[in-house]
Amino acid sequence: MSTEKMKPPTDKRQNQRLRTRRALLAALREILEKGGAPSMEEVADRALVSRATAYRYYPNIETMILEAGFDAAMPATDDFFAQLSGADVRERLHRVPELLFGIVENDEVKFRRFLAATLLDSANALSTGSERVYRRGGRRFGLLEKALENTELEKEQRRKLIRMLALVVGPELFISGVDSCHMERKEIVPAMQWIVDAIWEKIERE
Repeated sequence: MSTEKMKPPTDKRQNQRLRTRRALLAALREILEKGGAPSMEEVADRALVSRATAYRYYPNIETMILEAGFDAAMPATDDFFAQLSGADVRERLHRVPELLFGIVENDEVKFRRFLAATLLDSANALSTGSERVYRRGGRRFGLLEKALENTELEKEQRRKLIRMLALVVGPELFISGVDSCHMERKEIVPAMQWIVDAIWEKIERE
């Protein structure tokens, strides 16, 4: 099964995963831009990774193609936060769900299809008794780490904060807000920012 076992990410391992994933997506876009019909094998070869590695990151070429569009819309983390050089940590944290939800809202139909594809792959894995499930890009971790740069947090406290925030800033919460919580789309980002504030204030009190 083309999946990764669920383990708490370390900074080093998370960064390596992101680099590999971006290399695969960049290779895919190069093939598409030349009018090609890419296969997993062709993308892996162009990205200079093994085919087994490609399948660990993506269950099939269709899922990779769906994610490639969102990846292209994502600004480089350093460039994004360079615009916020004078902002305090709360404002920097607020901008993370604002960015992620904005990308989803620009093409909600495609994101729903992408999310459905990843959930189906996970369901297929679990139905066979496997504990290995497809893991999405985790870009939120890099954004949150950058947002918290230069804060005076202990290492473990910082790690705990990032993992708690990662639960509530991801784009899947946009879908949950609309479908399960019956919220208007315009209400979701402010609600997530309110939760971000509550988590940050809790950490500050500890």
